[in-house]
Amino acid sequence: MAHILIVDPAECSCFLVKSILLGKRYGVSISTDLREARLKLETGLFDALFVDFSGSLEDEAALVRDANDILPGMPVLALYREEAAPDLAGCDIFAAIPKPVRVSAVSDSTRRALAHVLAPSRPRRKRAVSLPVEVSAGQVGLACRATDLSSNGLLIEAEPRDFAALSRFHEFFEDPGHLSITATVSLGPDSFAVPASVAFAERTPDSKVKQIGLAFGELPGEARSRFEAVLAAVA
Repeated sequence: MAHILIVDPAECSCFLVKSILLGKRYGVSISTDLREARLKLETGLFDALFVDFSGSLEDEAALVRDANDILPGMPVLALYREEAAPDLAGCDIFAAIPKPVRVSAVSDSTRRALAHVLAPSRPRRKRAVSLPVEVSAGQVGLACRATDLSSNGLLIEAEPRDFAALSRFHEFFEDPGHLSITATVSLGPDSFAVPASVAFAERTPDSKVKQIGLAFGELPGEARSRFEAVLAAVA
């Protein structure tokens, strides 16, 4: 599944754009805080970025330039009011979409952006996976499943997807002492223990933790080689 980050500090269009993208069966995350958005981008777990230029245009343009540096080639789609078009000098923008938001414009631009970044000829920095992962903090461990892998992080969720496992997952990551963990990732017969930190949490409408984005610390050489091999594998 493709994952898309929407950044909208003024909360002008993010929920409408999210509903459009969810209807197309994309994974969607919203950030209304620019610092949080940078942390999410640094995990490498997103395929495209929407930015609504309705707040501080200078700060939002700086975020786009950061995104261009962190994830070169990741499509950035800019939403803007025609009467207040942002200065995008120095920004690599895949598409600029005038508001008011139209379903067709968002859908078509997203489809083109993902076709560009997910083309078979392009190297992958992120890939959908299904890998057993055990996260641990001190003496406390929890079995999870990774659904996406990048060279910089993992997206994980509860395993299995029943009420008890979902509750354990929520309780583990609600503990403020579990922001820095060890993630043991199983790849075939081998397991790799890597240091990681919680970069972001995706929640259900009733505020339960449903997914966690992990940012890797310093990866052991063998683990990095194996993860890079997974990313380079033919889909």
